[in-house]
Amino acid sequence: QKISMFNSSDPDAHHSPYGYMRAPWNLNPSPFVTRYHKLCGVGPELMYIGDLKSLTDYKWPTCAVHWKLTFGEHTWYDWVWDSSYLPHGPVHSWIGGVGGGGSDGGCDKAFDEMTATNIMDKNSTTKLKMNMFGLLKNAWRNYDVEMPKYCSLDSGDDCAFKCTFDSDGTMVEAMESMLSTYEISYDHLSSKEMKDIAEEMYCNHKYWPGDHLEAASPVEASFWPIHPTL
Repeated sequence: QKISMFNSSDPDAHHSPYGYMRAPWNLNPSPFVTRYHKLCGVGPELMYIGDLKSLTDYKWPTCAVHWKLTFGEHTWYDWVWDSSYLPHGPVHSWIGGVGGGGSDGGCDKAFDEMTATNIMDKNSTTKLKMNMFGLLKNAWRNYDVEMPKYCSLDSGDDCAFKCTFDSDGTMVEAMESMLSTYEISYDHLSSKEMKDIAEEMYCNHKYWPGDHLEAASPVEASFWPIHPTL
């Protein structure tokens, strides 16, 4: 299945740097639907982490989950809110996943480097790996990273996202906020180490979500049995 090119006659049309009908933060050079089935190398079926169940629970939806959505919600608001998560959200992660990358490896290699250099323990990097599809999207929306306007198929590692933090202090503050969200301790980290985290996660790197786990997921044929079910 091929991904369509964006409508070049529409000046407001969003698209990937390669011109595909994908999100602007998606650096996938392939014109074909892409599935990774893992989140930066972590199998979504493997685990959820303690009190962060809501942020790391990607278990395949069960009949009990769908029963609760159908009969256990009492307001339209609660139904709409809950339907976005466990009743179908993990399926996006299982099929789409996050992967890709340049010659330096991609997001799994970047986080493994932080573990190898003792900046973070493996439990902490696993939390981030399992949520990079959201972190990357939010970094783009918050103008913390920018994407190339255009990439040719032979761009290679030159087609990567760049950090746009105003200063080192702003970069450190953004990392503190992000680590706090996932209850990752950072009091022991120096400013340099906090900047190293930003460099590994966002600066001069490239990785991307599979098509089922990004803003243009309806291009994926397997998207359609999920949403009509809900």
